[in-house]
Amino acid sequence: MAIFQFPSSGMRFFNAVSSVLGSRALAAALLLLATAPAAAMDLVRVETKADQAFNDLGVTGEGVVVAILDRGIDWDHPDFINENGTTRIKWMLDQSGFNLCDGANPAPVEYSEAQINQALSGGPDLPFRDAVGHGTATAGVAAGNGRALPDGRYKGIAPEADLIIVKMTSEGAPAHGNQPAETFFQGCIDDALDWLDAKLDALGKPAVAIINSGTQWGPMDGTSAVSRKIDEVFGPDNPGRIMVMPSGDEGSLPNHSRTTYTNTTPGEIGISRASTTTSVMSAWNTGSLPANITVQFDDGTSVGPVAPGSFLDQDGVYIINYAPGTEFYPWLSDSGDSAAWIRVTGHATTGKVIFTGQNAGTGTVDLYGDVVGPNLTPVTSMTTKLTPGRLNDYATTHSVISVADHVIRTSYTDIDGIARTINGEGQVGELWLKSSGGPTRDGRTPGIDVSAPGQNAFASVGPDSYWATLRGNLPQGSNSHYIRFGGTSGSAPIVVGAIALMLQVNPNLTAEEARQILRANAVTDAHTGTVPNNDWGFGKLDIYASVLDAAFTMNAGLNDAWVSAGAPFQGMFVTVFPGLKLIFVAWFTFDTVAPTSGTATFGAIDHRWVTALGSFSGGKSTLKAELTTGGSFNTDTPLPTQDTNYGTITIEFKNCSEGTVTYDFPGVGISGSFTINRVVNSNVALCEALQAG
Repeated sequence: MAIFQFPSSGMRFFNAVSSVLGSRALAAALLLLATAPAAAMDLVRVETKADQAFNDLGVTGEGVVVAILDRGIDWDHPDFINENGTTRIKWMLDQSGFNLCDGANPAPVEYSEAQINQALSGGPDLPFRDAVGHGTATAGVAAGNGRALPDGRYKGIAPEADLIIVKMTSEGAPAHGNQPAETFFQGCIDDALDWLDAKLDALGKPAVAIINSGTQWGPMDGTSAVSRKIDEVFGPDNPGRIMVMPSGDEGSLPNHSRTTYTNTTPGEIGISRASTTTSVMSAWNTGSLPANITVQFDDGTSVGPVAPGSFLDQDGVYIINYAPGTEFYPWLSDSGDSAAWIRVTGHATTGKVIFTGQNAGTGTVDLYGDVVGPNLTPVTSMTTKLTPGRLNDYATTHSVISVADHVIRTSYTDIDGIARTINGEGQVGELWLKSSGGPTRDGRTPGIDVSAPGQNAFASVGPDSYWATLRGNLPQGSNSHYIRFGGTSGSAPIVVGAIALMLQVNPNLTAEEARQILRANAVTDAHTGTVPNNDWGFGKLDIYASVLDAAFTMNAGLNDAWVSAGAPFQGMFVTVFPGLKLIFVAWFTFDTVAPTSGTATFGAIDHRWVTALGSFSGGKSTLKAELTTGGSFNTDTPLPTQDTNYGTITIEFKNCSEGTVTYDFPGVGISGSFTINRVVNSNVALCEALQAG
């Protein structure tokens, strides 16, 4: 997602200080230290508790691959070079000149780790670059090691992860400094993912990837060609591989409406065009009722109706109404729904788009607008029947982790000592105003998993990139190697880095397990409100808690009797079914005084069972409890069971010897938590062996 609004500039500035410092180099180094924050820690790592994870858990992303599919990378940026001068990048692929998946595309160019190291050591230069700056920033947030500054203050979340880089798009960049212009291109994501799949197989390491480019275009229901390819490479059949996506940068904009239609009562959506600039709308019909499409403007223009499988280009309006399954790549969907593409030039006025059913029945259609106007605003806005759901199509993929964006800072001092204040994006801790939210078009809620603090984060930047041409976005003391980044393009790489840390401690983690761990450990506050919701998902990212959770996974070695020292006359039987990802808990308790016989006997009339069965992720499970009374397990004629939802039990294991139980039983007004330990420790060794793999 290209949301960076205010690029900054500077000449190429090399900050490599020789082993013997000259007086001028020493003075520069002292000046840099004088301008560094006292704690030398970036706000993003503090809020997400990444620094706590580094310090307490020793995680760095080592042994994990971070794959960035974006606009390239500044491969000789210090943040992607090891202390010994070798690259952290295993492979690079350049799709420059591509036109999606056109068969006439030029051959992509591949660069190996050995070639990069040869260039770094004085060998032939490599033409691979990030002319824009976006790809370098993405990689820096996710996995930069911070070596461009002596204190490493802007290091990323997984600073020792390996990198694979795919240059698969560019919005183009003008000539700047000594750099030539770069023309727009859009690569073939299917080809890129097939190439990445092969490289990951060869490396044999767990991996987390991001496609940091996309818009609200496509079916938005997880059925596009790109979504299906992502599910193929990163889906449930591929443990140790996880894909992250920015949710999108179109939140709160008037560019998504929904209406119903029949063959006798058309559905109408009002539109308003801010200028004569060419812009595009897309429509997706849900279900099997085809619709004819007409576009009308208040200047007297009327184009259509256009039936499915046909098109019309007239009076500055071009309508293509696709039959199901005939859309272009990457829209191409296998859902059976039909799409339309509507391009308008001129007509700076109001109007409407009309949908009329061809047959009997009722259809539903969603209409979306693009954001080609100033400051990422739509030229064509919807004025009626606005509806939630402005997700990037790729973010609706079933297997991906979808990330929203909130604000980490609203002021800073730039490289020239000028105090900068950022207005109109939200206050610190608030959701960025254009962070896209759910649901998906097919109704999956919330559509967002977590939010990360990416708005106005500082990220790596190539000093030769276009983004390094307005100095106001280079932070003080950055030596032109870091820049202000933002939008969901800035937040999603934070989660990429977090998952890299999770994969370091649990290399076989699946995408769904990672999702549940991130959701379960997300933080809520006054800004998030009640979660889950369509804007924040399950809350704000907590890296420390998520890594800790990922480090332990329930296994059959936990199958045992567990008791709490502070809770007499009760305990738990735990049974884990790893293959099914299920856990069964039977919590038994007696009345608060000893039974009349002086012993607690299973099946006694004062014996109670609370049972629960459900799924687990990592070491944690939240279950709906069902109450069974009267000795159901150990009497000839047990009393009837009460088979209703009694409340919730959350059970969490961080190791093989101890767990935590949190319960909330609103029907009887009790809640609390306690620690449980095994009655005997004979199964600890089995549990630890299973955990070790």
